[in-house]
Amino acid sequence: MQTERIIVIIPEALRQGFLKPSRELNICFTDSLNQANFLLWILQEGGSNGLSTSQMVHRSGLNDNTCKCYLREFVKVGLVKKEKEHHSEAVWFYKEKSR
Repeated sequence: MQTERIIVIIPEALRQGFLKPSRELNICFTDSLNQANFLLWILQEGGSNGLSTSQMVHRSGLNDNTCKCYLREFVKVGLVKKEKEHHSEAVWFYKEKSR
């Protein structure tokens, strides 16, 4: 199942330095890793206002549950922060690394 792969790939890719915002596909990466990097790029492009879950689903073209799985894993590894809006849809923000 794809969600199981996501749960394994995200922390390992971060540890190895492969997880970073990118619009470009890397032919050496799995589809799941390329999708993760693309989602991070979408969030980065969202800027300081962040993006709602529905905006992330729409922009990525992913299934709602798959997109949420990636976002949850990004939060677990500290790449993304999540806030709730008053109408209960989550808003997601890419956390820039401090230099």
